[in-house]
Amino acid sequence: MSIGMYRISVPVFQQSLSALASSLEKAETYGTDRRMESPNILRTRLYPNMYSLSQQVEAAVRQALWACSLLADEERREPSPVADQFDSAQSSISTALEILGRYQPAQIDGSEDRTIQLALPSRTMEFTGERFLLGFALPNFFFHVSVAHAILRHCGVDLNKGDFLGAF
Repeated sequence: MSIGMYRISVPVFQQSLSALASSLEKAETYGTDRRMESPNILRTRLYPNMYSLSQQVEAAVRQALWACSLLADEERREPSPVADQFDSAQSSISTALEILGRYQPAQIDGSEDRTIQLALPSRTMEFTGERFLLGFALPNFFFHVSVAHAILRHCGVDLNKGDFLGAF
């Protein structure tokens, strides 16, 4: 029995985005308890030339939405920009989860061999659906979710691997 493209995309994105939302809730509580302004945490970067936490959240949401829309042979979905406020980050994740929840297996299964063209500002990349998901979309998504988790830990938020993994 093979595993379908839907099962290795939508539920994976949903689990990790839900975990990220929970981690952001903990970060907001952490900041409130210490009388920190949310922009201080959401503007934090691990290194000056890296994305801030709010940009990492936006990039993770973008990867999930792009992946599913392209695999479903739809126009690429763009997320709303994430402002440096927790409610903006949560709203972006919530909207993405709502959109992801509308996908049905029949829309994405069978996309393994479909040609996916990803137009970027500097070039257009072409993949099979399977190569796009496994070699580009998921690694990029997990990169941004991982860095967001690392930024939160760097800020002192009490998170662990279970917070990163989320509910199974």
